Amino acid sequence: MFLTTAATKRPVAMTALLIALVALGLNSYRKLSLESLPSVDMPYVTVTTIWPGAAPEDIEKDVAKRIEDAVSGVSGMKHVYSTCIENAGNSIVEFVMGTDVDVAAQDVREKIDAIVGELPSGCERPSIAKLDLNAAAVATVFLSGDLPPDDLYWFADNQIRDRFAAVKGVAEVRVIGGEEREVWIELDREALAAAGLTAAQVAQEVGRGVLSIPGGRIRESGSELAVRFDAEYRSVEDLGSLQVAGADGARRYLRDLGTVRLATEEPRQRSFLDGVPGIAIKIVKKSEGNTVETVKLLRKRFEAIQKELPPGVSLRWLQDDAEIVQANVDNTVADIGSSVLLCAVILFAFLLNLRSTFVVAVTMPVTIVVSLFFMKLAGLTLNLSTLLAMGLSAGILVSNSIVVLESVVRRFSAADAAEKRVTKRKTQDAGCKKQDPELKAQGNESATCDPGPATCDPRADRWAAARDGASEQTVAILASAGTNVVVMLPIAMMTSVVGRFFVPFATTTLIVNAASIFISFTLTPMLCAFVMKPESEQTGRLARWGRAWEKTLGRVGEGYAAWLRRLGARRLVCVAILLAAIALFVFSMKFGSGGIGFTLFENDDWGRAFIRLEFPDYYDLSRTQERTLAIARRIREDPDAVTVLATPGRADAISGQASEGVYLAQIEIVYKPAEERPGRPIDAILEELRADLRAEPDVIATVSMPSYVAMSASIQYNLMGPDLDELVRRAQLLQARASALPGLAQIDTTARDDKPE
Repeated sequence: MFLTTAATKRPVAMTALLIALVALGLNSYRKLSLESLPSVDMPYVTVTTIWPGAAPEDIEKDVAKRIEDAVSGVSGMKHVYSTCIENAGNSIVEFVMGTDVDVAAQDVREKIDAIVGELPSGCERPSIAKLDLNAAAVATVFLSGDLPPDDLYWFADNQIRDRFAAVKGVAEVRVIGGEEREVWIELDREALAAAGLTAAQVAQEVGRGVLSIPGGRIRESGSELAVRFDAEYRSVEDLGSLQVAGADGARRYLRDLGTVRLATEEPRQRSFLDGVPGIAIKIVKKSEGNTVETVKLLRKRFEAIQKELPPGVSLRWLQDDAEIVQANVDNTVADIGSSVLLCAVILFAFLLNLRSTFVVAVTMPVTIVVSLFFMKLAGLTLNLSTLLAMGLSAGILVSNSIVVLESVVRRFSAADAAEKRVTKRKTQDAGCKKQDPELKAQGNESATCDPGPATCDPRADRWAAARDGASEQTVAILASAGTNVVVMLPIAMMTSVVGRFFVPFATTTLIVNAASIFISFTLTPMLCAFVMKPESEQTGRLARWGRAWEKTLGRVGEGYAAWLRRLGARRLVCVAILLAAIALFVFSMKFGSGGIGFTLFENDDWGRAFIRLEFPDYYDLSRTQERTLAIARRIREDPDAVTVLATPGRADAISGQASEGVYLAQIEIVYKPAEERPGRPIDAILEELRADLRAEPDVIATVSMPSYVAMSASIQYNLMGPDLDELVRRAQLLQARASALPGLAQIDTTARDDKPE
């Protein structure tokens, strides 16, 4: 093998190369992003349109239909789904796998821009975005204090939001709750009637009279001035001097028609932490951002903001995802370290040789570190898939090194035996030279002494043994690596949605395999030549124990082989063992078909739970708030609950559900870590919450826990057809039948009654 030849003949140059690769690997570990999931471009583009006050039927007819018609001609489009709820419409455009999502999003944006003028007046401009699983809220903070609600919201919106948004890796900062300031003009009905005006006419005049626009430029005497029409008012009192033309042509001041005052907008959502009102601030990272690094920077900014808070105002850090991601990395590093230590212990137990153990214990972590450099070059991140691949590849790392180590040790033994024969030959040759003159003196001129042929080159040394031993295993190691390539290469070429999550896993495994082969043919033989000793030089007590232990293992192996030969000679016994193996396989498949669940990702115990509450749509915010806080108070009585955040008016949603509305609410609960609540896993807590909420009337309560993908339903069916009433009837029928099936915790449909008008 040319790598082994280069390593053993040029050890200094190869050592320099290995040191450089280790340094690059350590530097890459510092720069690799830490994420929960690999960066996967899902072939979906969402188009969200807000139309305040519109009914779902209006949005379907005037918005969703036009958007569907516009994007139907986009290249690569597979399906388009639209969900129409009160005030908003959401269209999801699905593309065929392999489509460049960035290009597809740009094509959709161009199509939507062409029909913006055809959308109803009052409809906001459609928002177009890619579906990104990694662009999620990574931290939540809560602002509360003694300030008035409008001052607290102004501070959160203009101070805290801007400072968090400037942190590297942050894409969006969401402010939930509070009351935003606005100017109220309360008109006097009698004064309006006397002026012959309507409220709509006054609103139109205010819109035309309060503005600031450029008015051109003036050139005079070699100078140029900009002209601006400035009709913006610096105070609320000044706005009362705005003139409004009446029906009789007379102009009246706005203060003559009513009262102008500074107030707050109508609250449509609120936030409560453990019953205390305030403002929840959720920070969303960029899709390519490093979760752990972003949260670290946010923590520093959080501490800086805390020092500058006004008196009576507190800012509290609730939760973040960095701890979970960092725990995954730390656990994987610990598992790899444990595997290295365990392999070294097992190897020492079989060989009783500290030098062999040292070789394996060094080559395994070096292989991992070198792999990190090539993972960085491949654009991978440290996430659930890649960390799993690195943990499972520990066995590959040690197997290649042990094969080379065993071959080199065998070569050392052969060289040692040859050295003994050469030494014996030299001794015999010296005896012959001494004996030859004596024979001639006795008159036997033809007598010669034959010491026997030399059977080995006495120049054989450790480097040659290391080079020959490693080269001898070239085919075996490459064949072993080839089996991994055969398995992982098709996975690395998967193009399905689920396959996208396994591509980083397969790619990482292939990289670790390649690094393992490189280390096995370079570092392993070099360490063997430097560290290992021939058997003749191993004179210590441990060496004697090792030779005795090796003989014992040899006898055990010979006995086991003899037992297998006797067993194989009896056909009935072989048939019985084969039938038992088949029966065990069939029995194990029963567990796979019914006893073991099938999920994309394991539901880990993160110590957090979400409750989505959907009350009747005729509820106002005060009634929703009252019932939500009553449920939150019961939850706070749980000794394992640390914080309870309630947000009436806003709730996380999946496709087909509303996320904002005065009849919606969400409760986020943070529990103690799993080790601090033994015997009470998060699944048991969720069942307790569901049982408690079943007694709540007039509410659809959905209890879930955070997952790696999203807070969504495990099983979802879409019914399609031309008759909406028939679809609703069929959906309710399926819901009633599904409620009788075992294993289903929550069953719901997107069919809802129309809001009273």
